[in-house]
Amino acid sequence: MAKQVVWGPLTAPNAEITEEVELGRTLLVQGHLETAQRVLLKLCQAQPECAEAFRVLSLVLSKKGDEQRARPLMDYANEIDAQPPSEIPAHVGDSPSDAVTKRNRLPASPPARPAPSPRAPDQPARTAPAPAAPAASIAPVVPTSPVAAPLPVVQPLRPPPYRRGGVLLAFFSGVAVVASGVAIYSYQGSTKPPRPSSRGELDKALAAGTLEALMRGRDVARINLETREAEPDSLVRLGLVNAFLVLDYDVDAKKDAERALDRAGKSPNPSQERVALAATARSLLALAAGDRGAAKQQAETAVAAVAPDPPAYALLASARVRTLAGDAAGAARDLDRAIGIAGDIAPLRVDWAATRLDQGDPVAARRALIAVLEKDPEYSRARLLLADAERALGEAGWTKDLELACKSDAKISRNVRALCAVGSAAQARLDGDRGGALRKAKAASQTTEDPQALAQMALLLALIGEIDGADEILGRAAKAADPAAVALKWADLAIRLGRGEKGSGLPTVETPAGPERDLVALRAAYARSGTAGLVILLKALPPGIQDIDWEVRTFAKLGQDGPMSKAEAQTLEKRAERWNPVASYVLGVFATRDRDFKLATRRLEKALAWHGDTCLAAALYVDAVKRAGRPFQLNKAALRALHGRNAKCPLPDL
Repeated sequence: MAKQVVWGPLTAPNAEITEEVELGRTLLVQGHLETAQRVLLKLCQAQPECAEAFRVLSLVLSKKGDEQRARPLMDYANEIDAQPPSEIPAHVGDSPSDAVTKRNRLPASPPARPAPSPRAPDQPARTAPAPAAPAASIAPVVPTSPVAAPLPVVQPLRPPPYRRGGVLLAFFSGVAVVASGVAIYSYQGSTKPPRPSSRGELDKALAAGTLEALMRGRDVARINLETREAEPDSLVRLGLVNAFLVLDYDVDAKKDAERALDRAGKSPNPSQERVALAATARSLLALAAGDRGAAKQQAETAVAAVAPDPPAYALLASARVRTLAGDAAGAARDLDRAIGIAGDIAPLRVDWAATRLDQGDPVAARRALIAVLEKDPEYSRARLLLADAERALGEAGWTKDLELACKSDAKISRNVRALCAVGSAAQARLDGDRGGALRKAKAASQTTEDPQALAQMALLLALIGEIDGADEILGRAAKAADPAAVALKWADLAIRLGRGEKGSGLPTVETPAGPERDLVALRAAYARSGTAGLVILLKALPPGIQDIDWEVRTFAKLGQDGPMSKAEAQTLEKRAERWNPVASYVLGVFATRDRDFKLATRRLEKALAWHGDTCLAAALYVDAVKRAGRPFQLNKAALRALHGRNAKCPLPDL
């Protein structure tokens, strides 16, 4: 009993450990294996004697197909359960060795000694040397004699003084251990730390904004709300967490969000803050469903519910509605105001960085995102946006951020997976793998309906020359966003250029950021005002863009009024011979300027596919063939294939 009093509180699992195990089991059941593995691994490292944590972690690894690591963990968990309750441990320095233990152990029964033989009175008794008594034995030695005689009293052996001091020290040490154990038990029993509230856990999850934090906060709050009386403030925050999961990560949590909001709305005397947060959650859910009208109405309700200082999340919802409506300036104002109210909310910083990137300021966007990732490096949305900002600055290391962002969250979140596919397609285009970029962009377009992601895919397809496919994807994006939204405007401009439009009729889009938008801006400037507009824009682009994007670097050659140098021409010719369509197009334009139509015909024939200016290249090619005369003839098969990808390109009847 004494042992249980002293050591029971030190070995029994507390409530927090139980919650962690239940969270891991819940994630396992829901199929979120990566998140479950991270949660359970941290618990096993902090509590190496928690058998249930190792057991659930083994099930997670087994579910992932990693039986090689799952079996040892299950065996270890079973060994922990099989161990008997541990005694009060003794210090290693005080523990006797095996040799001392054997020397001090009493025999099972004293050996029988033969009776002494009778001796003559005049013979002295021969005394045999008595065996040495054990040092730690305190039992009296009783001689065996057949004669009933009074037994002599033998005093027990007393340890020397230095041994007595050690015994006393060990005794008082044991008393101190017992007393401290009782004190710890009494203290823990009287001042047990309270379990974290659901509202506090949900506030932390909302401020973090990561997929793991949102799912963890949701699951912990759900367990607490099932075991306690549901608080309306916690319920409305639970609905908001689920709304962010639906909109930002495309997690199937819409029904859970609506259920929590309905339960919160049934409570009497709703507070203004609760009304604002509920309207914010419904605005985000409406955005996820593509209903911008309902989203705008709910966002306005959320902002007006707590005037003049609405919650930061209400302003965040308002900014997202404005972004999709094409009001970039209004979205920036809302986000600036929200950061002034609660600057520690990570999603606010990420959205603010996105607006700065749309306004052509990748430096400010990069600075804000680095500050967010210093607190939580696993924030996949921030990491993906940082890759865009670094690519806009011409930094070659942007692919590292793309790889880090797509490690784990992409397996759970459809939105993250789609954005990772967009980034991978952009990387393939920069590497010259146009076929890989086309396949990845088309595949990603089938997995999401997010208008921002769809607009980026449409822009990529237009740069590869798939104009009709880009137009179809842009039409899907326009169902959930206004055509005036920044991302949609860039995609629309790329499609118009791909159809051969020129002059002042082209829409004006300013402040490009990123190699894709930079290339579209250069092409638009050349289509409007020729070499003069192209030269002006080139001076405003980051110098690193031409280093990471050879298409930008090649197209920039058209800004020269005179002929190219011999070295530049040889470099482009080598790339053209390796089937680089942009190099072939630029060389064909220079040959047309020099009125060398035979050379222009040969170069432009190789530029009828796999880049955004295929329609212009086809027009120059048809004219060059007419001027070159025999033996040149139109490549009708290539022109028909171009028409199949770009039906609105004005081509002659074949």
